[in-house]
Amino acid sequence: MFKNAALGAYGAWLGAVMLGPVGAVVGGAAGSWLGYRYSDDYQPLGKVMADLSDDDKEEIVKKIQELVGDLSFTALARYAMESQDQRVALLNLIINEIKKRR
Repeated sequence: MFKNAALGAYGAWLGAVMLGPVGAVVGGAAGSWLGYRYSDDYQPLGKVMADLSDDDKEEIVKKIQELVGDLSFTALARYAMESQDQRVALLNLIINEIKKRR
């Protein structure tokens, strides 16, 4: 998604430099179209999780429980809110486990 935004911004900047305000609009539209055209397929996390097998979901839940210590929503929220390092660890665990299983 960063690449898409960067191409849109670059197109707008280049268009503005070359043709002023009208060029910014045209360049932004062209850059955005290029960003969309060359983007990777994106799937939301919920869709990816829904597509996993029940066994894979159970394994991910076990690993989260090992990291957090409990599976209650309160414990999970408290863990994620305590520090940036814990949030990063939790997100990395989820992302890495999903990547292994896709």
